[in-house]
Amino acid sequence: MAIQKRRTNASASEAFQHAVGDHGSNSSPATTPRIPREKLKDKIDNGFGKSKYANEEDDKGRDTETTMNRPLQAMFALILIGPQVALFASQRVSPTPLEQLEQWARSSVVTTGLGPTFWLCVAALAFERVAYTIVWFVPERFVAICNKRPFKTFAGGPLDAMVKIFSISKLLQVGSYVVFWLSLEFADSSSLSLSNAYEHIVGHFSNSVTLYQAVTGTQLIVIGQLLNASIYWAIGKAGVYYGCKFGYHIPWCTGFPFNVFTAHPQYFGATATVLGAVVLFTSPAAEAGGWWALAAVQVLMYVYMSFVEGHL
Repeated sequence: MAIQKRRTNASASEAFQHAVGDHGSNSSPATTPRIPREKLKDKIDNGFGKSKYANEEDDKGRDTETTMNRPLQAMFALILIGPQVALFASQRVSPTPLEQLEQWARSSVVTTGLGPTFWLCVAALAFERVAYTIVWFVPERFVAICNKRPFKTFAGGPLDAMVKIFSISKLLQVGSYVVFWLSLEFADSSSLSLSNAYEHIVGHFSNSVTLYQAVTGTQLIVIGQLLNASIYWAIGKAGVYYGCKFGYHIPWCTGFPFNVFTAHPQYFGATATVLGAVVLFTSPAAEAGGWWALAAVQVLMYVYMSFVEGHL
């Protein structure tokens, strides 16, 4: 979702100013005077990241190239690859790391036996993509909706509405994986209770999780969350939540994490976090029931949205 765009959408900018004026969000549009505020809050809204240009006039309309930080890239590569090399070299007892990877890859293309729970979870995961697609292509409609009751009272402006949509989508995302995993682990739903679920999770991590699972899952989650946090630090709330579509000027950030990963470090981070959690909770029952297929669907959703933001 975090993006750097060279130009803002003019119609969206005009609709935003007409609909909500200077009070629609916690940061001010580029075309209105900056509201004095406490410095930390300003940075939370607009980011701490290093920009190639000192001001908006310098930054407007320029094509910017971000120079990759090779030492930092090498450090991240070492953190990712080093433990993997050590595990592949040392783990000889079945299932080996290679055998586990092959099994996870096969499980990700399961297309038979996927019941209603799977498709319900897919629909819940799609909520975020549908909402972001609407905002991306018709931001003026989104602004108009945000300006009507009861949405205006609930949302407080387009940018704040995006924050709330993000929060709802994360609840749906976590809930989908929890519900699906429990449905696979407890084939007999009558045996499912809070205490049984807790004991089952403890037993899973105590007895079922391999060393390769534990290391790989932890690696992915830590790196993924580092990237996600870095995006907020670099370009702020307006940059993360499509402020460019509402008339906000988003400075072109040339620092971390854009100088280490791709043009979409947040999607990379989100994908890594999801895959890390899926790795940690993988079990024979989950593999057979479509656990990795659900993860594959969400990865494809991230790929779709990164393509939309980068090319459309």
